[in-house]
Amino acid sequence: MIRRIAVVLAFIAVFAGAAFAQQSGGGDSKRRTLAITYPPKGKLRVQLAGTTRTPRANAGAEVVRMRGLTQVEIELDDMVPAYLLGADYTTYVLWAVTPEGQVENMGEFLLTGSRSKLRATTRYETFAMFITAEPHYAVSKPSRLVILENVPPKGPAALQSTDVYFTGDSGRYFSDNQLPEAATKEYAKQPIQLLGARRAIQIAKLAGADQFARRDIGLAEDSFSKAESSYLNGDRPSSELLGRKAIREAERAREISEERAEAKRVRDEMRAREEAIAVNERTMTEYLDKIDDLEAQLKVSEGGRTRAEEGYERANDEAADLRAQVRVMQSQIDDLQEQLRQAQDRVGTAERERDAERGAMERARSFQSLQQMLGTVAKVQADGRGFKVILPDSMFDARTGALKPSAAARLNPIVGVLIGHPTVPFVVEGYMDDRGKPDAILQSSTNRAQAVSTFLVNAGVAQDRFTMSGYGSASPVASNKTLAGRTANRRVELVFLRQ
Repeated sequence: MIRRIAVVLAFIAVFAGAAFAQQSGGGDSKRRTLAITYPPKGKLRVQLAGTTRTPRANAGAEVVRMRGLTQVEIELDDMVPAYLLGADYTTYVLWAVTPEGQVENMGEFLLTGSRSKLRATTRYETFAMFITAEPHYAVSKPSRLVILENVPPKGPAALQSTDVYFTGDSGRYFSDNQLPEAATKEYAKQPIQLLGARRAIQIAKLAGADQFARRDIGLAEDSFSKAESSYLNGDRPSSELLGRKAIREAERAREISEERAEAKRVRDEMRAREEAIAVNERTMTEYLDKIDDLEAQLKVSEGGRTRAEEGYERANDEAADLRAQVRVMQSQIDDLQEQLRQAQDRVGTAERERDAERGAMERARSFQSLQQMLGTVAKVQADGRGFKVILPDSMFDARTGALKPSAAARLNPIVGVLIGHPTVPFVVEGYMDDRGKPDAILQSSTNRAQAVSTFLVNAGVAQDRFTMSGYGSASPVASNKTLAGRTANRRVELVFLRQ
């Protein structure tokens, strides 16, 4: 049976602002692309074609939709280093955008020569895929420099036209289309993480981090300095880890700077309104003083009413006018006070929403970064709760369930990545085959899970970020009728939970 694929013809409008102060990046721009609805079962092959900036670049992706998640495995070819497209760029990022305008950073491509591979997961079912050049991997909005975008899949497809809008980043704090001055062989040898960290710190400072986020930009600069020192000392793995840490810290400094700058603008606006209220109150007080003076004059002239009747009427009229003006000004003061209260309520609501959004984005970035970093030191598999790393039977003593001495060589790289991502929770789950008594099987699976938990805690992983359980012969991954199947079923899984 031919599966019909719903392909949404989308107009993706990238809203571009002016570059930093007086620079203009060319205004808003629109792109025409395709958002694809992926079927719930089966594997779909999708091609990505290069744009006019990189016409030779190409990519192929295999997309699988299962258990409420969409898994993407994509491979790039005929790519050039991002810094050759302009001094603003150091890397490439894969994006997903939905017809509702939601965008998601799905991960960074690390080039090996002119090629790169990436595995990513998203909760979206209908979305367009495209790849942009970016200043660093931790950006939250795509740039206008689109390198590749998906094209219609081959075979029968149901087309539906719609408009899709999302807010893109036109480079508010950077606009340099020239090649870097240091675009030399030595520059090309530097890790992408160092180049991205340097650019992320520059962007954060242009956003006012030296004024609004001194502590955070200081942390980013310290991590960057350590990354450079590690690179110069020949420790490239540490340099890359520290570079990514500096990027995350610089991006946080930029976000904090923008939020605090906006809060300062609102506070200045409220201060101006308060000053206007104070001026009106002083004017009202002056009018009331004049009224008192006029009333005093009326009392003084009471005895000579006949002679002062004309003056009395004039003074009474002036007093009535002043009272009317006082009522008007009191109404204006009441209106300004109500506007001030509403502004304060909006500021409080906006700050709470930004805190919640920033927390969710930070957790998502940390989870995605952990998945990518673990993929470099261990085999990562998708899981309905997030993703997992499987520790095989060969790492454990068959009699006691304790870790073999050789297991440390495989666990230490995993521990290093876990310590660098302290906010992602996970569970340690032990499993066995079905040979033996149920109570003994359950105890053996618990012993193995406990051995891994003890190793992680002793290596520096916080004990309160994970739980440990043994499940006996439950959830087999292979048949227990063969030796190979029983060996595969004896395992410990580290399952990392999406928040």
